[in-house]
Amino acid sequence: MIRNPEAVPIPNRKVPILRKKPTITKKPSRPAIVYADPKNKESHDELIKHLSRIKAKSQQKKKKTSIKNFDISNLKVKTRKLNFGTIRPIRHEESEGIFSKTLFRAGSLRIKNKTPTPITLKVSPAKSNPPPKVNTPPDSNLSNFELFRFINQRRTQNNEETHDPELKGNKLESELNEDLESLSCPLLSGFAIEEDLNRIGLIRSKKGFNLKNQDKSKRYQMEDAHIGLYPFNESKEIGLFCVFDGHAGKDCAGELTKIFPKVFNNYWLKPNKDRKLTDAAKLFTDTYRDVDDQLKKFEDEGSTASTLLLWKTNDGKRHLQCANLGDSSAYLCRDGKTIALTKDHKLTCPSERKRIEDSGTKLESSQTRLNGLAVSRAFGDHFAKSVEPGIISIPYISKAYEILPKDSRIILASDGLWDVISGQRACDIIKNIKDPKTAASNLVKLAVKNNNCNDNITVIVINLR
Repeated sequence: MIRNPEAVPIPNRKVPILRKKPTITKKPSRPAIVYADPKNKESHDELIKHLSRIKAKSQQKKKKTSIKNFDISNLKVKTRKLNFGTIRPIRHEESEGIFSKTLFRAGSLRIKNKTPTPITLKVSPAKSNPPPKVNTPPDSNLSNFELFRFINQRRTQNNEETHDPELKGNKLESELNEDLESLSCPLLSGFAIEEDLNRIGLIRSKKGFNLKNQDKSKRYQMEDAHIGLYPFNESKEIGLFCVFDGHAGKDCAGELTKIFPKVFNNYWLKPNKDRKLTDAAKLFTDTYRDVDDQLKKFEDEGSTASTLLLWKTNDGKRHLQCANLGDSSAYLCRDGKTIALTKDHKLTCPSERKRIEDSGTKLESSQTRLNGLAVSRAFGDHFAKSVEPGIISIPYISKAYEILPKDSRIILASDGLWDVISGQRACDIIKNIKDPKTAASNLVKLAVKNNNCNDNITVIVINLR
């Protein structure tokens, strides 16, 4: 019987084991070593083309191809031919004007000069342009644009004539800078007006009216009024700011806000057609006289006044002048110090007391009021003026100030603020506050918190730069 050979186990037979095919890993190619003869120009050009081809192929395959041991002795490499990469120095050594052992990198390319290669720099002499001829300004009137151009030319010529910083900062340069700044600077950079009834202070001082059969909510009134007109009559060359502090009522101060700008505008247009006005004293005197004549209906009611005028002349210079009646005051902050622009008209002032006594009024040594009024000059109060010749409406007028670069701001306020704080103190408080609204609000809040403040408060802050 024949047996199936497959069924019979064959001794010592090896069963084949299926295995995966071994993966053949390619060895990384060695870095290409390229040589070129420095004396042969063709070999140098071929080298540059060969490097460009390697760079292009590496960018297409998105693989980094590095070239190492690229060593060419005595080869002067011109950077203008290596336009395919950014050449930046890796190590830099200087010796007597010769760059030695300088290693550059252009992308992945490294080029090393073994021998020092002298580098000569050709510096072309600078072309000396003659300074522009600047003619002196004619005697005729110049517009702002022509004057600005003249000052700018003078400054350019002065800078080209000398490179010494000490000579650049001479007196002429500073004068030109001030003139240039005055031309480019507007009349003012901003202003803000803040006011407060100060009801607690009025209750404390018992200044309310006795209203038996009327509404008691009107017992305490805001008797202060103000004007802030900039631009004035649509002109940015002039600004008018006023504070009126009424007494015995609010009607007179309110009427002043309507009458004063109209009368002032009539007198302003007459002398200032050519914009050469540098002193507005006569303008203030005529305006105050006509305004008080229109307030004759106010016999037992009146108001103090503090009026400030800012204007610009045709030469670009800015000016300011102030006039006042009573105890509303204004201060100019110049270089951290204050300049009083007003003068209080009270019996405590020696010069005012002497004026009243010279008019024929006899005053006692302890007397502080005149016919019931705390001030000796005011608008309205025509009954008191008819009885007492010492009460007048002729204002105190300050001198005209030219606004300088060191002038920072002006503070104009009613006596509610000045009763508790001085002008210098107010200037110091808001010295580092640029926003005029914040500055005015801080002064009002400071006065309201003071227990000695028993009146209405109005504050105007004007930024000059």
